[in-house]
Parts: sequence; structure tokens; C-alpha cells
Amino acid sequence: MKIIVCPDSFKGNLSAVEAADAIVKGILFAKKSQMKFQKINIAKIPLADGGEGTTIALVNATKGKTIKEEVLDPLLREISSFYGISGDGKTAMMEMAADFA
Repeated sequence: MKIIVCPDSFKGNLSAVEAADAIVKGILFAKKSQMKFQKINIAKIPLADGGEGTTIALVNATKGKTIKEEVLDPLLREISSFYGISGDGKTAMMEMAADFA
């Protein structure tokens, strides 16, 4: 059986990666108790809809990295933020939807 796990984030609760990990954990737990399927092939593909979580989803998909920085918000207050760099180092990603409360 092939299973593709493609969640978006659960805003304020789980990132798309954390949600995918939790879903896979549940599938594996169910498999142990049911044993109906001899072999399960699970693909985790965390997604984002262009809002909060998009940078992290793209960074993970490209095996890139996030870089934390102190930046100024629209009211010129200093806040902690981050941006992503793709795995090949050629693309930077910035997210305006992230909540940094």
C-alpha cells in the first residue's frame, strides 16, 4: 500500500512537517494493531498554501536551511525573523505571513 501524507500547517499549533510526522506516527500505530497490510510505503510531502509555513515547506523540500535574523517590522520595531535558502544555495525565500509574537 502506498500512502502520501501532504498536510498544510495547523496554524498556531503544528507546522506542516510536525503534522506530517504526527500523521505518519498514527498510520504506523494503526498498522501495528491491524496488521492487514504487509508493506506500507509512506511519502511525507508537507505543503503550504502560500501563507504561513510556505518558507519552511520550501526549505524542507529543497533540503535548504533557514537563517534567523533581527529585522524591523512595518512600524520599525525590532523583531526576530528568518528567511530560507534553497538546498542549491541559489534561491532565497522570505515569508510575510509568519507570526512572530
